[in-house]
Amino acid sequence: SLQQALVPHVETLLRRQHELQQALLDHQAHLHREGSLRAEAAAQVQLAHQQAMHEDQMLALADLRLQRLRDEPKADARAWEFKCFSQWGEDGLIQFLLHRIPDLPRTFVEIGVEDYREANTRFLLMHDNWRGLIVDSGDRHLRYLEARGLRWRHQIEAVQSFVTPANVETLLDQAGFAEGLG
Repeated sequence: SLQQALVPHVETLLRRQHELQQALLDHQAHLHREGSLRAEAAAQVQLAHQQAMHEDQMLALADLRLQRLRDEPKADARAWEFKCFSQWGEDGLIQFLLHRIPDLPRTFVEIGVEDYREANTRFLLMHDNWRGLIVDSGDRHLRYLEARGLRWRHQIEAVQSFVTPANVETLLDQAGFAEGLG
């Protein structure tokens, strides 16, 4: 039943939430010991942990939905549409396509990602463990990847560059993404 299927995912979410809350408490205690705790810094740490917990919950719920959809062979693309990190439901639509086109290279490139909080490829990175390249003319995506620990937990390259038809192939080649994109 659906309830039985949900139990391990809910337990995982609760365990992850507890770990993040403990990490927050440990970090705050460390800052107190160092004598450098300021209200603003504590609020930023707490917000980052809350965002991480929210993202973990979104990933778990999306995974449950995907498990159900994979068992429904007649489900059309509209049934698969959902948003985890994308803007308009592309996360689910990409999963719909991947479910029907097996054996694609597990690599992606996304150009114009702003800070990468909301992106079409982030679900592929975090849920499916794809390898990726993200490019933006600003540097907010670089800072966000570092702040969220996405660079060390996942295989993602980030480049700061203004992309043009004249330089796009060079950017892809330099980053090792010239061939074999999924």
